[in-house]
Amino acid sequence: MHTNLLLALTLALSLASASWAGTKADTGFKKMKQEGSLVYYSGTTSLEGEFWYPISVSEREMIGDQICFNVAEQDAHKIPRDSDDTRSPWFCFKDTQTVVREFGLTEFAKLQVCELKGKASIEVTNYVVDKAQTDTNDVAELVKLVKKPETVTVKLLAEGGESCE
Repeated sequence: MHTNLLLALTLALSLASASWAGTKADTGFKKMKQEGSLVYYSGTTSLEGEFWYPISVSEREMIGDQICFNVAEQDAHKIPRDSDDTRSPWFCFKDTQTVVREFGLTEFAKLQVCELKGKASIEVTNYVVDKAQTDTNDVAELVKLVKKPETVTVKLLAEGGESCE
């Protein structure tokens, strides 16, 4: 009787361990190397969330010409973070022009606007975490757009073409 109970408990723990390990592996990323504050990951994962393309001068000074992506809460666990890293799960794309084209933002990006936003489902690869305690951000490459943005929100310049600030 005790042997059967012990065997059942061992089997249950083995299955639970495999399940926990599977959850961790579901992130799709594998740490490859670290160079200074940059941590490089290989692999691919699918994410849902909201992109934003800041076009205002002050945001461009901080982020540069990048489209960024806030990862939805249900996918936040897929973004590589150390246990002591409490930053929000967001990143910017490595190739802005490709993302503008793939997201269908080409015409919007030509307008005199402050910002473009929208929800999308994407697949990304080659994630790089920047652990520096400065105005930096993580970056990733877009593999494909899984679901195109249905709506793009456009924040217009102030009346008369004045700055967005």
